[in-house]
Amino acid sequence: MGSLPLQHQPEARRWDPNEGFSGRLLDLLDDLVRTYYPSLLHVRHYQEWLLAEIRQGLGPFPCRHFAEAVTNPAVKADPKVNYFETDLPFPIIACDNEPTTSFFAACRAGEVLDGESMLSCLQGKRICAGLSKDGVTTMLTKAKFKERGIPFAFNNHDKRLALAGLKACHVADAAKNLDAARPASLRDELEVRIFRTMSPVNVFPFPNKSVYSHQLEGVRYTDLGEVPGIQELFAAVIQKHLESQGGGNIFDAWFRCARPPFALPNLASSLSQFSDATVVIRGSRESLESEALPKAAPDAVEGAGPKFLVAAQSLRRLNAIVLKDAALAQKTKFVLHTASPGWRFEVEYPTQAKLLELLGSVSAEVLPVRRVARSGRAKGAAQYKTQFGSCYLVQTSAWSGEKWNYLE
Repeated sequence: MGSLPLQHQPEARRWDPNEGFSGRLLDLLDDLVRTYYPSLLHVRHYQEWLLAEIRQGLGPFPCRHFAEAVTNPAVKADPKVNYFETDLPFPIIACDNEPTTSFFAACRAGEVLDGESMLSCLQGKRICAGLSKDGVTTMLTKAKFKERGIPFAFNNHDKRLALAGLKACHVADAAKNLDAARPASLRDELEVRIFRTMSPVNVFPFPNKSVYSHQLEGVRYTDLGEVPGIQELFAAVIQKHLESQGGGNIFDAWFRCARPPFALPNLASSLSQFSDATVVIRGSRESLESEALPKAAPDAVEGAGPKFLVAAQSLRRLNAIVLKDAALAQKTKFVLHTASPGWRFEVEYPTQAKLLELLGSVSAEVLPVRRVARSGRAKGAAQYKTQFGSCYLVQTSAWSGEKWNYLE
């Protein structure tokens, strides 16, 4: 009697730097964490070494630039000065992502840190401090680097995630306000920021926005790795990955020290929430087709009648997103195309009620939007209020538009 044919499940697609990825989001994240995440042994070694260095408090410590004032309102991270020493608990190198990516690359390569200090790692370029390239760094800053023997290095190039088209995304953001972390003092706040900046557990390798376009469930994101709901999903995938190898205590230590802005019990629900979500990652040069709309001539008087037209189809897509995941939508700003080149229609943290209001104003498959008054809410952008609350017109030609997600 012949044997029954085996029923094979289709193999999950893998990340290809040349081809990108199209398929289930969780399949992509599982592949990335299996292929590009450091080994359990090295993650444990690097995180324990980092915590010991922070406890010792000698530094200097790389700390991600942050815009908000720290707990002590007299101290701010000035992007024009990379090195902080006066009145701080320990010397700080205010940095971008260079220390994060270089430390993560060394961890992936399995370099041993026994006998090393934070200073010696910076001096030997195992941790690359980076330095502002735009000419604003003062001579005092350069003197401080030279005094400590720290080179102006940007990356350990032969080990970069960028070779696979990836970047190091922070799971718990090191640059944003730490209200959720409830720092008790300036030292406490800086220790959390330093840990978030450097811990390999706080890093997820994800396709670089500079190389690939990101599309999730029909929405194109400038950088999917910066979306709060996705960052929480990163944490859930890392937790699952480490626990499967007996490293749950490593994740627990990260959670205690990083104090991320989400609850530990919610991570399992994050996996189920995105269980069927699909993602398309492809070369950024392959732009998606925009909606075909009739061109609208500008009005002579600001706010006088319809000036910008938005496709009703884009609003329906956004409404479907809100219906499917209202919690995620209310953490996200969406930008829709208008018929006028260089202008976008921003819907801020949309609710179902807001979408019903917008869809109720559609006529002949377009939404007429009026520019009502200039808004100062976006730095460097020509942004205007509209007749719809929490909705704005943004002149994208006036700025880079890097922080926005938009529907095509």
